Amino acid sequence: MRISQGDSFRALYRTGHRLEAPGLLFFWLPSPDQQNRMATIIRKKSAKSAVLRNRVRRIMREVTRQQIPQFTRPCWMLFDIQEIPKKGASAILRASAEQLMER
Repeated sequence: MRISQGDSFRALYRTGHRLEAPGLLFFWLPSPDQQNRMATIIRKKSAKSAVLRNRVRRIMREVTRQQIPQFTRPCWMLFDIQEIPKKGASAILRASAEQLMER
């Protein structure tokens, strides 16, 4: 279910649809392989701790798993985390991601 090849990331950035929320960019593209796939990008500049980066990735995967049954067709998704809030990060990120995926 993960996107791992560089060409896939480039396709999402170049031709994907882009939505923005504070501290979060969401790219999506109709799936060329008829499977739902997702990726999360978090820069070390945003979160120095690997523990925090991994926690955010797990949160984004869980939000995606919960939202997938609502999709009408398969798509590729990319969450680009620009900034992680200091307090209540998990709740804020969940709410932002759910809001973007509902659009």
